[in-house]
Amino acid sequence: MSWLIALIPAVMFVRGFRRDRRRVSNAMWLGVTLVFSALGSTSPLAGWTFALALLGIGVVLPIALIFNGLEMLQRERRTLANLLSFIAGIAIVVVDISFIVVAAGGIGPIQTVLGIGVLLAGYVGFFCTSVLLYSILYGLFMRGTQFSALIVLGSRVIGDRVPKLLASRLDKAAAIHARQEPKPVLVMSGGQGPDEQVAEATAMRNYLVQKGLPESGILVEDKSTTTEENLRYSMELLKNNNVQGTVAAVTNNYHAFRAAVTARRLGMPVEAIGAPTANYFLPSAFLREVIALMRENKIAHAILCGTMISLYLLLVYMA
Repeated sequence: MSWLIALIPAVMFVRGFRRDRRRVSNAMWLGVTLVFSALGSTSPLAGWTFALALLGIGVVLPIALIFNGLEMLQRERRTLANLLSFIAGIAIVVVDISFIVVAAGGIGPIQTVLGIGVLLAGYVGFFCTSVLLYSILYGLFMRGTQFSALIVLGSRVIGDRVPKLLASRLDKAAAIHARQEPKPVLVMSGGQGPDEQVAEATAMRNYLVQKGLPESGILVEDKSTTTEENLRYSMELLKNNNVQGTVAAVTNNYHAFRAAVTARRLGMPVEAIGAPTANYFLPSAFLREVIALMRENKIAHAILCGTMISLYLLLVYMA
């Protein structure tokens, strides 16, 4: 009956998922359910699986992230956002060393500080894994839905040309448009940056028209500069054109869940659909989204981390 330990978080996950799929707490409850299921299981297979997962996270993952970071340096601009996978890989190595020092025994200031660091790193890792698994689950439940409108979220264009990252969003929207009847209204959303010759929305519309889609079925929102503005201005445009029904935002897969969370925060009935992204680009891009999600819920995360640290200190100095 050890599986009962996972029943409460499982019930909370199902309840939250049924109420609104766009809740960050759903990802947390999913993660807690999986952890409690593994810890409460008496099956040798579950034990080996859990051990292999820890080995993968502690050894294989940092090596993969470091190599991915080096690839990002070769293929992309050298910005902090594009170096996140490399930084994360180095950070996990540091955490591994800290864990070995703490596990070696002794209760001193250095061990205590390192223990807190390991604890916080474990929490961040848990949150990343939970969001990753839930993002995959969220995407699966969006298949086959009929939409009245599709909002394609813009991203940087090169001059007036649509790069591959943005093209994947447009191709996804075009594929959905092709298989649905009646045809959903397409909204191209994105303003003009200082290094762009035209607004992102204009370049996006031109791309789809060249693909054979009718220009009459495409609305252009060319003022937004953030995801929140993408959604706000596009929904206003749909309202002004008397478009009603189910609406989805189309973006890349690493960004889909956060776009859905943003729509929920704004009180908008908008889901999100993810388009494929180049594999080498995914780790840093996903980490950027996780950081944004943590920042948006910083008070809740601070309370949870503060509680964990307090319990850890109590356990260490009261033992």
